[in-house]
Amino acid sequence: TIDHIFGWVRLDSHVTPSDVFNKAYTNISSPFIPSHTDYTYHSKATPFYIRHAIELKIKNQMLGIEWVKNTEKNKPEIILLNRYIGFLQKHGNDFFDFPVPINSIETVNKWSNNFIHTGQIEHIWEIYSAVLTVKPLFEGGNFRKSNFSESDLKTRLEAYFKNTDFTFIKST
Repeated sequence: TIDHIFGWVRLDSHVTPSDVFNKAYTNISSPFIPSHTDYTYHSKATPFYIRHAIELKIKNQMLGIEWVKNTEKNKPEIILLNRYIGFLQKHGNDFFDFPVPINSIETVNKWSNNFIHTGQIEHIWEIYSAVLTVKPLFEGGNFRKSNFSESDLKTRLEAYFKNTDFTFIKST
């Protein structure tokens, strides 16, 4: 099929959670930032990178979601990260071995949303603490348990998020 032939194009067209997290980590720890102004901007923007990395990690890599359809309206459904985190707080331990407590991920997500929605600049120690808190999440794969079942996950997601149909990213 055409997807099989050009599948590598699709894989290279998406940012990975680790790419985004590594940007956040180097923003606060790299000695190679060219100037104080660059360091100041990049370190202040780090909450955005953390938030983006968490969403990509949870939605795309761990849950493996490609898209969600609202079955009542017959159109795509956008589910916010905080709702996926709520799902993981209730059902996540059935599917994943989390390297970071899901409540800690929720706390960092809420904290980073403050920067994204208000532009309020955080203290560098808060940024550094947030990065170190979620760092183990980006030091491994999808953290799925050995008995992980995509069909069980789909059933549970669709029961939790009413009137939805989940499609998963095809494994290569």
